[in-house]
Amino acid sequence: MYLDHITIIFMEPCTTGHGRIKIRAQLSHNIDDLLPYLNAVIKTANYNPKVPSFSYKTGNHIITVQGDTLSATQMENESDAYEFLEQFQIMVNDTADNQKHITPLNNQRKRLKPFELYRYLPKTNCKSCGEATCMAFAIKLVNNSQKLDRCSLLKERETLSTYQQLASILTESGYDLY
Repeated sequence: MYLDHITIIFMEPCTTGHGRIKIRAQLSHNIDDLLPYLNAVIKTANYNPKVPSFSYKTGNHIITVQGDTLSATQMENESDAYEFLEQFQIMVNDTADNQKHITPLNNQRKRLKPFELYRYLPKTNCKSCGEATCMAFAIKLVNNSQKLDRCSLLKERETLSTYQQLASILTESGYDLY
């Protein structure tokens, strides 16, 4: 087993989440060597090989790993924190077990900016995606809280090539389209 255990060493209320907690945990050993593989597995991760550090968002939680330390925010309660850590340990061990089948991603992904995506949107503010404006839709695309296929105007025949370009940009940056 690559990661034997994770121990919570610090827990306190989040300053940004009413009633939520943040934690710091000690991993059974340094996992820096596995970070490029986790970067390939977690498509929206932010990996900085120079530090090295690794962060990603899952649900409301922001997770940061550096060496043998993990920090996590926006946990509902202590039970939620332990459940998350158990899932994280499983993911790390599965990634370690499957390393030979994973091509490591050793560089930092380009972080998309809403205006970069907005350029490709129809700019009609039609609201068919459920957002008030195309810019709001672009912001939610970057935050991964909205999916590209929700923009019905982009899927029309005359804008299909634009949809495909935008889909390619999102995919290359690790975003799920659906």
